[in-house]
Amino acid sequence: MQEKTVLTPVIIRNEVWCETNVVIKGSLIGSKCTGGANSLVKGTLESNSVYVGNLVKNTRLQ
Repeated sequence: MQEKTVLTPVIIRNEVWCETNVVIKGSLIGSKCTGGANSLVKGTLESNSVYVGNLVKNTRLQ
């Protein structure tokens, strides 16, 4: 059986910080975003936010 490789675009805006062991798949990461350690990022992450977990969740305090 032959494996099929699927490439998905990842866009990372300005001033983004990702801690160790962060996996990013097909995502748009907004400006001034932080991804917590050991997180799985998929989809769109809002600017000025902190995301943690597997699959990440926004933990921004209002």
